[in-house]
Formats: sequence, structure tokens, C-alpha cells
Amino acid sequence: GPVSSNLTCISTGSPATTVTWMRNGQQLSLSDTYIPIQTVTDRRLSTYSNVLVIKAASSDVFGHTYSCTVTNAFGTFSMALTAFTPPTVTISPHETPTAGESFSLTCTVTLAEGDYIVGDSGSPVQWKGPDCASINSTLQVMTNTYISTLEFNPVRISHGGEYICQATSTAGTIMDYAKFTVQIPIECNPECEYGDCVATNYCKCNEGWRGPTCSHAKCNPGCYRGFCKNPNVCECDEGYGGLQCTDAMCIPECQNGGTCYQPGLCDCRPGFYGSRCENSIP
Repeated sequence: GPVSSNLTCISTGSPATTVTWMRNGQQLSLSDTYIPIQTVTDRRLSTYSNVLVIKAASSDVFGHTYSCTVTNAFGTFSMALTAFTPPTVTISPHETPTAGESFSLTCTVTLAEGDYIVGDSGSPVQWKGPDCASINSTLQVMTNTYISTLEFNPVRISHGGEYICQATSTAGTIMDYAKFTVQIPIECNPECEYGDCVATNYCKCNEGWRGPTCSHAKCNPGCYRGFCKNPNVCECDEGYGGLQCTDAMCIPECQNGGTCYQPGLCDCRPGFYGSRCENSIP
């Protein structure tokens, strides 16, 4: 929702004072964006707390000089200050790490021109989360930008949870959140030979491979007198050949139109005989 900022002006005077709010030297037109609230803090001294509530529907209300002008019959006093755009804080990445891996969260704080971090100068960017004190953090400072990194090396199951990055500047305090869980590493034992381990002891095989560890090749339609050595590649038994090892082999080949019906055995046509049908009947 819109960011709210409060500007406070304490006025004391007798007779009673009137308060006028200005922006860049021009009297403010009071509206839903600029709401003045006056409360009495000490009636005896005629002391008032004058608060200008700025409800920022857009960034146009920031970066201007606001002044509180106090007037009574004896004079006028004015106090001015600049309302900066509140800092922006973002955490990245938003993902699920695996236990044992290196993982980091990066918080980027961006300030408006002229704004600056207030508070603990040693840790201008504050982290809150599970066991933050034991996690190493680094800080990189550039013009109007602070980059703080939490380094999990390695990340453990206990590191999972919600982390908050917070920074406070002269314009206010703002924070961002990141929540992650740490997943247990997936292992397959024995390892997947031709595929990926997608769950504990479960392999998803590459195309052309099968079996619990994706170690067996697939041949379609199959190897009839041999075995499938690689996807759709048969290694035939001795004496057989062809893509599916369906062809008996005779060496030397059967002659005169004879057919090799078993390894080394020829079926001769009528009128021929011999181990390779090499002889004709007279």
C-alpha cells in the first residue's frame, strides 16, 4: 500500500500560534495526501504538536522541501526539512536450494539522492532469520546502493525458513522478505548410466535405454539371434547377420542360387549339390 511519512513541528507561544504547512515555499493544499493533525501537549505553555501526515500515493510527494511556519501576534518562525523517497529493499533469488550446495541471498538497498543510512554504521543492512549470527555476510557499498549477501556454504536443512532484510534511512525503515526450504539431495545408487536421477533410486532413461539404471539398450523390433548393444544396434551371435540378426551366414556363400538356412549350411536348388551347392548333377 501507499507509504506514510509524518513530519512533526512543535510550537509554543502566547498568544496561541497558527501553523501553516508549505511545500517548496508554496502553501500546501490539504487533501487526502496531506493531512495536518494538531494536538495539545502542554496547555499551560500553549505547546502544540503539529504533525503533517503524508500518504504517498506516488513518488511525487518525496524529494521536496516542506516547512512548518508558526505565527502569532509577536512574530513568525519557520522550520524546513526535505522528505526523501523511502529506500527500496529487494531480496533475491526466490528458489529452493539443495542441501550441501552453495547458496546465497542478496539484499539490495537503494536510496534516493541525498538520503543516507542511519543507525548502526557497522551493519547498515540488517538480516533476521534462522541462525543468522552463524552465517557469513558481505557488504558492498556503492553510490546510493548497499548490497548485502548472506552466504550459505554449504546450505543445510536447518537454514530453511523466512529471512528479513531491513534498512533504515533518514526517510524511514523498510524491509523485504524471502522464504525458502532446503530440499534433501536426490541420489541413485547405483548411478544412472544413460539417464537422470529424478528421485531417490529412480532413473529417467534417455531415449533408447531402459532398466533400473538405464544400462540396457532398446532395439525395435528386437535382436532375434543376438543382443541389443546400443539403441537399435544389434550385435549378432556367431553365424548370423542382418539388422535384427535374422539372417544365417554361410562362408563362403552358397552358390548357384542355394539358400543359407543355418550357419554354414546351404539348401541347394534342384540339380545342384555340395556344401556350397557348387556341384551340378550331370
